[in-house]
Amino acid sequence: MGTFDTDSIVNPTTIIPEAQKLSLRLYLVRHGESEANQRGIFAGQLDSPLTERGVSDAKSLGERSDFFILQQPVDSQLQRADRNERELHPFFFHRVYSSDLIRAHDTCRLILEGLRSRQSRKLTNGTDNERTEPGIDSLLNDIRLDNRLRERSYGTLQGMPWSSDRNYTDKMWLDTHEKDESPPIFETDNDIWIRVKKFLLSLIEDEELLRSNRDSMPRMESSDMINSSIANKETMTKHILITSHGGVLRQILMRLVDVDKLKRMGALYDPQRKNRLITPNASLSILDLSLECGHQYEIGEKELGEERTGLSYRDGNLRKNHDNHLEGINVDLILLANTDHLKDVSQIHDD
Repeated sequence: MGTFDTDSIVNPTTIIPEAQKLSLRLYLVRHGESEANQRGIFAGQLDSPLTERGVSDAKSLGERSDFFILQQPVDSQLQRADRNERELHPFFFHRVYSSDLIRAHDTCRLILEGLRSRQSRKLTNGTDNERTEPGIDSLLNDIRLDNRLRERSYGTLQGMPWSSDRNYTDKMWLDTHEKDESPPIFETDNDIWIRVKKFLLSLIEDEELLRSNRDSMPRMESSDMINSSIANKETMTKHILITSHGGVLRQILMRLVDVDKLKRMGALYDPQRKNRLITPNASLSILDLSLECGHQYEIGEKELGEERTGLSYRDGNLRKNHDNHLEGINVDLILLANTDHLKDVSQIHDD
């Protein structure tokens, strides 16, 4: 266990009812293909709009993903309902968050628009009235932008081709700027994780979210989910959509999930880029954070060198032991980098 800041201790005893568990189910989405992706340049924290394909893929996620329908309804009358019937019942996120960069924000909006289109159905009672679920509209108006979900700052590499050398771009920057100016910061893996874990802590501390009474949402189950997360009326599940970037999602997955678990879930790594975990554009991962009443949760302040993060293995050997930086919280990976909703998976593996 690392060093902890006493300000980072949360006790949700008064929030979670006695004898009840709370699960934060995080739907982690990487933004759709951007113009920077298409051109092969480091965007980092520069804005880069989605390409036509990026727009289409993001909307397809909302329209087509099997993980955005009620696969296990709470209402007993729906237990035997087929897929088409379940599609008529709205899937709802309790919260929606996005990086404030336009490629992620637009991806988030397009997912919700796709979901709204999917949930607009003609009634079968002899009328042609179209039913539109109002919940999605409210979410579209309440996308919460958070700069802690931004991509890595690439310093002087931002806006440069992927093949660029940082030593060269640093020198070029210094040659073209005043001596008293400092070059833009290049964020390390630890720099990213520090801000990302603060974001995760803010979810656990959010009393409005934890107290929200719209917890009739069932836990969705797929064939891969059944053994690891069974619907339980003693468990409140809060569904949270998060659209972000490859660098951020890799930090979350590699820091919180055991490497063996990632392998069992079909993780792919890019050997030409220091065995970096591949998270394609517009891919969906699902992560459960389970809390229990009466437990004090600690967010570790421990920082690890790159050789311990699972993100930069030069020799191709992945470390089996991971470091869970959400102390006392049970983390369960439900889905990893799923692209079933896409017609063609992008092979762009950049940050």
